[in-house]
Amino acid sequence: MNAVSMLAQQTGSKLQSLVEQAASQIAPAWPLDQMIAVNPWWPKRQHHFADVCAEQQLLAGTSCLMTADWYLAQWQQQIQPAHLQQALHEAELQITVDEAVAVLSQPDDLRHWQSLAQLLSEQTHRQSALPWPQLIQQQLSQFMGLYYQYPERFSVAAASNQHSYQSWLSVVRQDKGLQVLSGINLTTLFATLPVEPSALLQQLECWLESWCADEQAKLAYLENLLQSLSGWAGWQAWL
Repeated sequence: MNAVSMLAQQTGSKLQSLVEQAASQIAPAWPLDQMIAVNPWWPKRQHHFADVCAEQQLLAGTSCLMTADWYLAQWQQQIQPAHLQQALHEAELQITVDEAVAVLSQPDDLRHWQSLAQLLSEQTHRQSALPWPQLIQQQLSQFMGLYYQYPERFSVAAASNQHSYQSWLSVVRQDKGLQVLSGINLTTLFATLPVEPSALLQQLECWLESWCADEQAKLAYLENLLQSLSGWAGWQAWL
């Protein structure tokens, strides 16, 4: 059982099952004999490949396809009209070969789901401030590395399934470097976070409910957060 699942199980929050579902979609990244080296989306193997590709394009901006320029360069060479016609037939697309080729020359605007950190980063214009996604990734990565390599350095009094969260909280509340990197007094804000992870999940649930009542959208948001820390999420999936 990974740490995310333990956090979810100890709460009575309605968000519990969604947190577990999001965590279950991350393939273990360690040890090597359990790592899915060629398929990071192994937990999604029961879904159609095209659906997973579309989902990952939305959640993480990850494309399973080559660029349009690449396909145009292969047209009438490795890719012949008969090949494209067969692909259109299998995809049940009601367009002609010429129309499909013409689409490749049109500009695309493929957007992906943005977390709160990504949206805040777009609104930050201070050149000296570290982008929010990078700031979060750096802080959490430093903590996770320290926590798992030197667990004896953390002496917070907490149950085993709360120890990692409360250890992180004790560290981040004293991290003065975050103010330097962000230009914001974050330590004051971290001081308001609840000590119990169950209370934090309840706060998160209220916040999500205020703008996102659909459960599938909530699940997408949670998975997007894990995708932004895919390396550590994969490590947690193994634990």
